[in-house]
Amino acid sequence: MKRDIVPGTEYIIYQDDENFKYTFDSLALTSFAKVKGTCVDLGAGFGIIGFRVADNVEKVINIEINPKALELLELSAKENNLEEKIQNYNVDIKEIGEILNRQIADVVITNPPYFSSGLKPKDETITKARHSTELMDFFYAASFVLKNSGRFYAVLPVDRMVDAIAGLRENHIEPRRIVFIKKDIHSSSKRFLIEGIKNSAKGMKISDLILKDGEVDSEEFKKIYRNEMIG
Repeated sequence: MKRDIVPGTEYIIYQDDENFKYTFDSLALTSFAKVKGTCVDLGAGFGIIGFRVADNVEKVINIEINPKALELLELSAKENNLEEKIQNYNVDIKEIGEILNRQIADVVITNPPYFSSGLKPKDETITKARHSTELMDFFYAASFVLKNSGRFYAVLPVDRMVDAIAGLRENHIEPRRIVFIKKDIHSSSKRFLIEGIKNSAKGMKISDLILKDGEVDSEEFKKIYRNEMIG
């Protein structure tokens, strides 16, 4: 077990480098998301997203199926005296209706762990468990808990973009912003950030997030590590 500081905050986070390790995707996602009120993290891993947004919301609700990850999350929450602000549930997102009421969230944010995720397992059994959860399950769960006009945020592989747009619309969440993550201006994108609004009118903005300006880190990249808003 490794004890680290959450980038851009003073919060402590515990990681298990053998099985669980957060990635840059989760940091970019939290800088992209406009959070407030009650924020639900679907597939929370050990809680990197919740700790990054904690100072800007009233409550964080973490949904995580893996008990080992949740154990680390709860240890971190206790270390940071955030036990009242952060609520954790060890359940499958498919069962979200059994623990949460409809329309209780202002924001839903997710870095689905079976892609490249905030939770990056080395244990093959964990990886297989993640693959059993379909992308549509995340969209359904998000729509279930989101208030009308609530915001949804995710980071996904580019090859799932069409599925994501269709799946969100099927669950009454209209995609409003897409940002392609690129290493530099010449690189193609492998991942993208997406914002959707529940029961919103149509209208989408598309842009790029460039991480390198020549040989140096871009200003947007620096903002992400400072836990500042981008885009």
